[in-house]
Amino acid sequence: MTQTINEQWLIYIAGPYTSKNPLRVVLHIIRAWQAALAVWKKGHVAICPHTSCAFMHFWLSYEQAAEGLLRVQSQCQATLFIKNWQQSRGSRKELENARELDQFCFFNLDEIPNYKAEEVKREDEKH
Repeated sequence: MTQTINEQWLIYIAGPYTSKNPLRVVLHIIRAWQAALAVWKKGHVAICPHTSCAFMHFWLSYEQAAEGLLRVQSQCQATLFIKNWQQSRGSRKELENARELDQFCFFNLDEIPNYKAEEVKREDEKH
């Protein structure tokens, strides 16, 4: 049974983004987006840098993006680490940052407690 809490969290999505293969970058964005949607369905607010900063790596340096995103992560109560996060230099730094901030660190969606007793449903799913 999934635990339910009465506090809505900001949950940062951490996982691989960069790749020499542009199609792999798209795959990483999609995986992060799917995780973010699942977090929203648990009643929390997902902060997904993969989608909010998609393709900005063409215009921003890695260091500039990483520094800014660590600031964003610092505003969250928890971080969800998605598939293959260990292979990402940025995600490893995000884990270090989350631990320094004493955030909850989740490595599986099932570990995240629901904010409400029932899943949040879209309006068109209620009928």
